[in-house]
Amino acid sequence: MLICPSCATPIHQGEIRARGVAPCAVCHASVRLERTDESWTVVGHTPPAKPDGVEVSTIATASDSLYREKRKGERFTLSRRWKTSVPTPHLVLSTIVAIVFNMILVAVYIGFIVATIRGDGPPVAAFFAPVLHVGLGIFIGYTSLSQWKNESKIEISEGQITGSAGPLPFPTWSGVEVDVADVDFFEAVQSGHSLSKQRHLQDVVARLRSGEQVTLDKRVEPGIARYIVGQLEAATAA
Repeated sequence: MLICPSCATPIHQGEIRARGVAPCAVCHASVRLERTDESWTVVGHTPPAKPDGVEVSTIATASDSLYREKRKGERFTLSRRWKTSVPTPHLVLSTIVAIVFNMILVAVYIGFIVATIRGDGPPVAAFFAPVLHVGLGIFIGYTSLSQWKNESKIEISEGQITGSAGPLPFPTWSGVEVDVADVDFFEAVQSGHSLSKQRHLQDVVARLRSGEQVTLDKRVEPGIARYIVGQLEAATAA
């Protein structure tokens, strides 16, 4: 007899899905199974417990929560704001720097252009020197704005799993799409981000039967990453 490792509830053969995953009817854990000869063996499980200290709310009732989810028919959507609307000191500082830096750029270069038109400024060749400064100002401003506005979204619908981020396009995240039938299991792995303060973050990935790894969300707090994995296992096993 198969037993749920989380709550010791028996798992019946009829509850096992084609991907070798069975949802526990009592604790709602996703139990991973492996077939050996003519029988199944439990190889692991993912409990969909809420992460400690994190408020998990539905999209309809909470616009400020870090993590939200919504079910509509067969469509299941997980969304995660990059930053909550409660500002952190780091985000506030970076936003202030972006605003001040871009205001200075606008003021300086408008004055520079006006002076050049009047014939009081340096030669036109001097315009090429500030290109780096302008590019840096745009980069800082865009990055700060995306941190305030963007969210990652994972959606399961009609046998497809899609991962995306927006509404502002971001160079390190273009989105993915994969068939549910191709997924072996979901996992939270250490993020490859190089910044020391973000080395504890995790990526949510789908391990495919082909051996390929597909990243569905990046740089997620470990508690939320584990919860997302559990919810994805449960949603695709249903």
